[in-house]
Amino acid sequence: MNIKGSNISFSIFFIGLLPFIMVMGNSLFIPLVPSIQKTFQLTTVESGWFLTSFSVPAAFFVLIGGVVSDHFGRKRICAIGLILIIGGCILSTISLFYVSASWNFLIAGRVIQGVGAGIVSPLAMAFIAELYDGKERLKAFGTIEVYNGVGKLISPILGGFMLLLSWNISFILYLAIALLALAGIFISIRKESITNSSLSLKQLIRSQNQMWQEHWRWLLPITYGGGVGMFLLFGYLFYLSYVSEQASPFPSEWNGVIIAFPLIGLTVCSYVTGRFLKNTTDMYKRMMLYGVMLMVAGTLGLFARESFSFIVLAMFFFAAGLGIFLPAANAALAAIVSKETRGAVFASYSMIRFLGVAFGPVLFGIWMTNMEQLIFNAFFFISGLALFMAMSWHCFPIGHDCDHEKMSHI
Repeated sequence: MNIKGSNISFSIFFIGLLPFIMVMGNSLFIPLVPSIQKTFQLTTVESGWFLTSFSVPAAFFVLIGGVVSDHFGRKRICAIGLILIIGGCILSTISLFYVSASWNFLIAGRVIQGVGAGIVSPLAMAFIAELYDGKERLKAFGTIEVYNGVGKLISPILGGFMLLLSWNISFILYLAIALLALAGIFISIRKESITNSSLSLKQLIRSQNQMWQEHWRWLLPITYGGGVGMFLLFGYLFYLSYVSEQASPFPSEWNGVIIAFPLIGLTVCSYVTGRFLKNTTDMYKRMMLYGVMLMVAGTLGLFARESFSFIVLAMFFFAAGLGIFLPAANAALAAIVSKETRGAVFASYSMIRFLGVAFGPVLFGIWMTNMEQLIFNAFFFISGLALFMAMSWHCFPIGHDCDHEKMSHI
C-alpha cells in the first residue's frame, strides 16, 4: 500500500531514522576514540575495537533482520531491534558508573547496540521499496542516503561537543534517538502496509541464486562498491580523527567539525543525486561511474598528505563520490529484486556495507604505521570497483545510449 500526500514526509522522517541510528552508532564516537583510548589506557588497535564491537554484530544481524522481517513483518522486527538498542545503551551507561570492570560491560553494551542496529538498518530500504512507487521511490532512496549522510555529518560534530562535557553521556543521546524512532514507526506506518513473505528458506535461497545468475552484472559492482566504499570511508574517518588530534590548527573540541567536513560532500551529493536520478539504465550507470571517478581522485589526493588541508579535501572528494554512487546503486537494486525477497536482498547488501564499516577502523589502525602502504591499499580496493564495472558492463553510456539493453543483459 503506497503512502500518498502529506504522509510521505512524515513517514520518510521516521524511516530515515533507521539508517541514521546505524550510522550514529559509530560516527558519534569517532572523535571520542582518542579520549576513550586515554581513559582505558588502550593501544590504537584496541581502541578501534570500541567501534568494531558495534559494527561486526551489526553487519551480521543485518541479514537476520531482513530475512525475518520478510516472514514476520517489518514493523514488528523493527520494534525488537530498537528495544535492543535502548537496552544496550542502558547497559553501557550503567557500566561506567557502577561496574568495576567497566570496559568489558561497556563493550557488551556496544555489542547489544550493534545487534539492534543491524536488525533495523536494512528495513529502511525494504519499507521504501514497498511503500513508494515511481519517482517517489527514487526520491525516497535519495533521501535515505541523505539521512545516512546527515548522520555521518552531525554525529562527529555532536561527538566533538561531548568532549566538552563527558564522552559517556553519548549513550544517553543515542538512547533518546532510538526511542524517537520507535514511537515514530508505530505512529507513521500502518500495519496493513507491510506484506509478509510466504517463501520458505529453501525457496528464498533458490530465488537469491537465480537473481545472481540473471543480474550478476549489476549485483557485482553494486555490492562490492557499497562494501568497499563504506570500508574506506570509515577507515578514512578513523585516520582523520588521529590526524586532527596531531596536526589540526584548531582546538581538539573542533575535531568533530573537521571530521564532518568530508561528509558534507556525501550528504549534498546524495540529496542532489536522489532528486535528479531517473529510472533508466543509462542514468544508473552514469551516476555510478561519476561516483567512482571522484572516489579514485580522492584516494589519489591523499598522496599530498604533508598538508592537513589537502588530506581533508581529498576525503571530501571521496565522500562526495560515494554520495553519488550509493543512491544510484540502491535504485538499481530496487529495480531488480522481487517483492518476496526484498528484505533478504537489501539485508545482504546492507550486511556487506556494514562489514566494511566494521573493519575499516581496525585495518586502518594497523595500516597507519605506514602511510604510503595505506594509500596504496586504499587505491587497490577502489580501483577494483572500476575493474568490476568494466568487466560486468558491456555498454557504457559515454557518448551514446545503453538504455536499449535490459537490466539483466547489460
